[in-house]
Amino acid sequence: MRRLKNSAITVAAVLVAVFCASKAHANTLTATSCALANVSSAISAALDGDTVMIPACSGITWSSGITINNKAIKISGAGIDVTTITLAGSGFITFSGTSAGNNVAQLGNLTITGSSGDGFIEVKSSYRFRLHHMKIGDIANRAILVTGSYGVIDHMQFTTSNGYNAIQVLGGSTTPTGRWSQNMNFGSVDQVYIEDSTYTATSCVTSLGIFDGFNGSRIVFRHNTVTNWSGYVHGYDSASESALQLEVYENFFDMAKSNCAIPRMLFIRGGTGYIFNNTMHLTDAYNLYEPQFASLYYYRSTQSQQGSICNGSASVDQNLPGQNGYLCFQQPGSGGPGLHTSVPFYEFNNVGTGNMPGNLQLISESSHVVSGRDYFNDTQKPGYTPLTYPHPLTSSNPAPSAPTNLRIIGG
Repeated sequence: MRRLKNSAITVAAVLVAVFCASKAHANTLTATSCALANVSSAISAALDGDTVMIPACSGITWSSGITINNKAIKISGAGIDVTTITLAGSGFITFSGTSAGNNVAQLGNLTITGSSGDGFIEVKSSYRFRLHHMKIGDIANRAILVTGSYGVIDHMQFTTSNGYNAIQVLGGSTTPTGRWSQNMNFGSVDQVYIEDSTYTATSCVTSLGIFDGFNGSRIVFRHNTVTNWSGYVHGYDSASESALQLEVYENFFDMAKSNCAIPRMLFIRGGTGYIFNNTMHLTDAYNLYEPQFASLYYYRSTQSQQGSICNGSASVDQNLPGQNGYLCFQQPGSGGPGLHTSVPFYEFNNVGTGNMPGNLQLISESSHVVSGRDYFNDTQKPGYTPLTYPHPLTSSNPAPSAPTNLRIIGG
């Protein structure tokens, strides 16, 4: 018994030593200024798991961005509107590659401005990420681009007078057969979570989204506030592969601008999902064309896209007898595993207020997308359990703190 106890003590001591050693090697480096050269120098000196602090500043312009390869580090400004960087080039921070230490890449606590460029923040890594506590103003196209990565985007402030794609999610470089061969994973951490953020458009944004997904994307949009803006996921019609999975819940959509004709609040052109417990307020009856809360649309029902129409003659479709091509390739109400698996959309407890009071439901604008088969209104999704809220990654360094193991980098 004594030997067993001694062995247990020895194992515990080793685990504590390993843990302490790993914590000791995580250093904090502070750039001497917000200038591109100084921040780049600090990031270059950082090791996997380290933290890089960017000090308070304004009036700083970057002509290009920084790519971080094969190390997951934390980058933090001094706070929103305290650290402000203007971008004149095509990027800001790109996380790429892998993390040997299984660390989480993080970027937060700052303001980004600038109207040029595309994909200011990009994540295309195999490790987890967190983007948080940032304000992003008008840009040319996309603010955040995520490819093949999973994590959380939280406590963001997106503002626009012209409109842009706030967050675009792609499923990664795996072939379409590979992405759609996977089982559905509703409520799993293996998705891109967008939560506790605000989207404010002062004009009427009719074609660019609060989120956009395709190529097997998996998106969870929850606990956000949206004003005069809407969300999209693309289908096989305009991408090599449709969005795969979408969860939208506990959000407030405010169509506050008068005479703002946004076609649909949610425009869904492929894959499957669950939309529940959302509220949408309309200031006047003109805010939506139909009006429509969430529309399921499949272009190939009526027109040639990707070289074919779903009418029973295209080899990419399932072509069940007498079903005019159904199940169409990656249409709304389909998912994994496999390329022709029926996985219906579900809608439950979505409420309209103002000039659109009452029960909000999914509608179909395509003949191949049929109620009671491809989607179900006023029905809870069987077996569904949402991921813990807030996202588990949000508990790690949510705000700037006093640095340890401090080193000043840059001249």
